[in-house]
Amino acid sequence: MERSVKMEMQVSLRRPATQPPTIGIRRLPVEVVTGVLATLDSTKDLISAIRSHRVFFNGFHSYQQRVLKGIMIHMIPREILPLAIATHEAALLVDIEIWEEIQPLILSLLSIINSTSPESSPLYPRVTLQLATALEKTHRMVEYFTNDYVASAIPALNDLFGASKGKNVSAVERCRLYRAFYRFQLYCNIYGRHAIEKTRRAVRRTHAWHAATYRRSDEDTRRELACFFHPWPPWMNEQLACVFEYLETKLSVVFNDVAAHDVEWGWKKIDWVSWTVAVPTRRFMLLHGIPFLHELTTSSDFQHWKELLDSAYMQRRFNASVGSSGNPLEDSLRRCRNQEQLDVAAQNRRQTGEPLLGEYDVGMLRALVPARGQWEGGIDDVTTLAVQLWKHAHHYRRGSQMAVFLDRLRFLRETGYIFWDGPLVRDSNAPDPRRKVRNPAWNPNRIPRRDEVQQQTKEMHDSWKIRRDIFLEGGSGYWAPGSGSRVVYQYL
Repeated sequence: MERSVKMEMQVSLRRPATQPPTIGIRRLPVEVVTGVLATLDSTKDLISAIRSHRVFFNGFHSYQQRVLKGIMIHMIPREILPLAIATHEAALLVDIEIWEEIQPLILSLLSIINSTSPESSPLYPRVTLQLATALEKTHRMVEYFTNDYVASAIPALNDLFGASKGKNVSAVERCRLYRAFYRFQLYCNIYGRHAIEKTRRAVRRTHAWHAATYRRSDEDTRRELACFFHPWPPWMNEQLACVFEYLETKLSVVFNDVAAHDVEWGWKKIDWVSWTVAVPTRRFMLLHGIPFLHELTTSSDFQHWKELLDSAYMQRRFNASVGSSGNPLEDSLRRCRNQEQLDVAAQNRRQTGEPLLGEYDVGMLRALVPARGQWEGGIDDVTTLAVQLWKHAHHYRRGSQMAVFLDRLRFLRETGYIFWDGPLVRDSNAPDPRRKVRNPAWNPNRIPRRDEVQQQTKEMHDSWKIRRDIFLEGGSGYWAPGSGSRVVYQYL
């Protein structure tokens, strides 16, 4: 596969056979030509330019690194590029169960995040056209979800705060969103693949395929927390929680549609209602990552949805050490306080009687920033509105109780409150948004009422019976209550 891609690249970069009659372009200095190439928006545009004229062909091959790095930085913000490269490198790891394979990659990433010269890091590789193309492919998917997230979160934000924030977010806000999506994909490329592979082995080892158990050892959990979560400030882990819930919502729309209408899934009795079965199943599927979710959510073909979900579906029970969600990422997010932050909280408790987080001043907040991360200043300074809103959203938490991903803040996370800069409210008479996030009274109870769940469960069980009979008669495809017009029968 890799060889065919390289051959395709080589063919696409062959010297153009004919030249258009452009005398003036031949007189341009090579520095000007490569400068133009380095500002192109994509590798596709680069290949088109190279094939259009010998001047561009020669300029690219004379200054290949300059051109490719220019396109990458033009396409991916400099602050995000190390994380994008690490995400790509993680996908290439052969044995994700060997700690010695994972640790150097994560430590190299942490060493250059927010660095003024990331190019000096071993993680920053010699750029090839193949690498630039792969990075572009992933970044376009991250851009897609970022734009969709903004489109759904901003209206919710404006409704909550009475604000008038537009959907044209700033470069800083966009960087925060990019970083959260890339961190999600980096997690999937390492720990998500690990969980999926262990579950598949458990399924193969047991005759009761529905009873396969995924276990995560305490040592794996500690390493994951120490390596992937603890070096990041809590508000950045809250950003990761925001995109996790958003992606779950995107997946749920497709999953629920297939589970409620596909004939075969009805025969298998795949649950889409119960919080103890459906939610863990959907959240475990998230570990297949952004490429899987992108293909799923950009398709409108029901049969294609089913094929993708079938490839990712593994019915199994989860060990309690993973958490009730069935997703190790969610379990880690709920447990990602680190010892350094707890030590700071303990010191504050001795000095001031452990104040509430809402009472932390700038100095106390800065003390919570992990030493291994270079987060002070820039887009993540503790004085930004995003961090201040996080502080006030957790106002009633003690430092020693510091956490992210609180259930009562789900509706707040749907607004993306942790990503935006101010001012949110233009009307001077409007309530301070910091008070708004501090008061849980506005947060509606989003869990369906018991009678609603009972009715949905009854309808689900009724549909299972109907679809089972259809399946046993040779039927397949899309079924809807009261209509079997899209069911296909295979007669022997």
